[in-house]
Amino acid sequence: MRFWVAACAGLVLAGPAVAQDNPRDKDLGDRAEAVVSQPLKDLGAIRKNPPKILVKAAANPYSLAGMRGCRDYSAEIRRLSEVLGPDFGHRSEEGGPQAGQVAQAGASAIVNSLIPFRGVVREATGAAAADRRLQHMMAAGYARRGFLAGYGKARGFKG
Repeated sequence: MRFWVAACAGLVLAGPAVAQDNPRDKDLGDRAEAVVSQPLKDLGAIRKNPPKILVKAAANPYSLAGMRGCRDYSAEIRRLSEVLGPDFGHRSEEGGPQAGQVAQAGASAIVNSLIPFRGVVREATGAAAADRRLQHMMAAGYARRGFLAGYGKARGFKG
């Protein structure tokens, strides 16, 4: 068991070095940090505030307040995409999972198995509720991005 934990930790910690050589995987270091810090999040020791753009989207995903022209729509869609990742029309060149994603999934599975009764611990510490709130905000962000893209396209905006 210790061997597998050490092997996964090695993969996770090697992420930043790989990310420097491959610009398409520039967030590999961030993903490695997320895997390593997950037990602390589960225990409630680390809490992050959700991005403001998602809080705004959750409040009213279909609001057009402050949207005056193509630049405003494009800027809002870009800010949402920075948080949510690319929209469905944008795929990686390979089309399949990146090596970093596979390593992250394996490392996450092992790190997450280290906390006994993880689900109960997450509910007790409020980490599960915080994740549900974040998932709700992300869904609102997806809805807002799609709404703005469709609305802008209907108005003839480019970009």
